[in-house]
Amino acid sequence: MSSNKETVKVSIYGMEYSVKAGEDAEYVKSVAKYVNTVMLEIDKNMGSKSPLKVAVLAALNIADELMREKEDNKKMLSLTDNGIERLINKINGKIGHLEI
Repeated sequence: MSSNKETVKVSIYGMEYSVKAGEDAEYVKSVAKYVNTVMLEIDKNMGSKSPLKVAVLAALNIADELMREKEDNKKMLSLTDNGIERLINKINGKIGHLEI
């Protein structure tokens, strides 16, 4: 990891934050923009305007998205592994019938 860290200013839910970014400041900005979007959407749909509640609900929503993506990736890897195994078995079956 690079020791050259740039400080990036981002705005989330009306607050400015200085974040030390590694090699990609634009990535940090895009993550902050996403968090801000989620928080504003929750704020729009919520009666209470407690920033802490909005932040906690945003964290729960983002964690839910992450966990669902991880589960989907796990399922996709399993399907891919099974497909690869079937192809290997087919190839091995065909190779077994060849005369050299």
